Amino acid sequence: MPSPLSTPELLVLILTHLDPQTLLLCQRVNRTWATLIQTTPTLQEALFFRPSPNPDTNHPHHHHHHHHHHDALETTTPIPETKTYNPLLLSHFPSLFPAITSPSPLNTGNFPAPLSNLALIHHKSQRSAYLRQDASWRRMLTHQPPSRALGVIKITSAMGGETYRKYRIPGCVRDLDSLERWVAKGGVGRDESGENDSEEVEGRNDDQPGGLEEEGYLRMGLLFDFLISESILDNASIIWGGVIPEDLEDEYGPVLEGVFRRATEDADVVIYVHETVQCSMGGRRGRGKDSWKKNPRHKIYREYEKLGVSIGGACSFFYAASPEEEGDLEEYMSPRAWAEHAAWMRRINDRSEGRGLEEA
Repeated sequence: MPSPLSTPELLVLILTHLDPQTLLLCQRVNRTWATLIQTTPTLQEALFFRPSPNPDTNHPHHHHHHHHHHDALETTTPIPETKTYNPLLLSHFPSLFPAITSPSPLNTGNFPAPLSNLALIHHKSQRSAYLRQDASWRRMLTHQPPSRALGVIKITSAMGGETYRKYRIPGCVRDLDSLERWVAKGGVGRDESGENDSEEVEGRNDDQPGGLEEEGYLRMGLLFDFLISESILDNASIIWGGVIPEDLEDEYGPVLEGVFRRATEDADVVIYVHETVQCSMGGRRGRGKDSWKKNPRHKIYREYEKLGVSIGGACSFFYAASPEEEGDLEEYMSPRAWAEHAAWMRRINDRSEGRGLEEA
């Protein structure tokens, strides 16, 4: 009687019960196993290389809005989590992903702390294995069903007030080189099928199972490399879940809430960055080199140079890319701020009245 391991159909059934890490390692058993794993759609979905069916059925706006509290007693009734985050990426890049154990599906993490927490920063011996160009995590989807794009929102505070810019990077952009080519071609707006952009930016990749079909979704390689691509992103936040964090909504009101809602139409992941433009009077020279050496990005850049991995050109994405939308942010006071202000005014009036009675 032949072994079940020699029957492809039975072997696939067995392999579907493995965790992604073990399934990935099974490709090393022999060429037959590797070919089977790389050409079986269900196994490629399990490894997050191929999108699961019907990604649009899990649109972020199918989620019910609920509040961003960390006390379980303060949350509304929990909703079923319909996104499955990539367990391999969660284990190797935990600080870049949502806090799954929190009652809230949202996570806002400020750099450089999340970058500092990664194993590849702390363990120099592992760095080259993590950062090599052909590392399998680069091709992995961040979650299932996947995101069609990466959203970016940048707020600039200057003397004249505050402005916003909203960008959309389509899922066909795989790395900083292809991002640079997409920007150079005037990349802006959206392609509903996710295929036309892919043909222009990448061309068909026959080595990748699924070719164009799979190039229209956000991969970890782009998310990671974009986050380390320039200094302004040292203070960026990664917002997952398609709902604006309450602190941002309180600070900027319905205008930014609308911008965020439009940004998450096909992007489950939004990078938010705030820049304050100040008049520089000089006197900062001599400190930049030391602070750069302490920055986690410095270690990644040095390893990339050793490995010959491209980190894109010198031109800033925010300088070169065309925003999908931009505008002014008017001064806004949230209902909570109004209530606090009213309570403060009442206290002032009570004190004044008290002093008046004493004087009388």
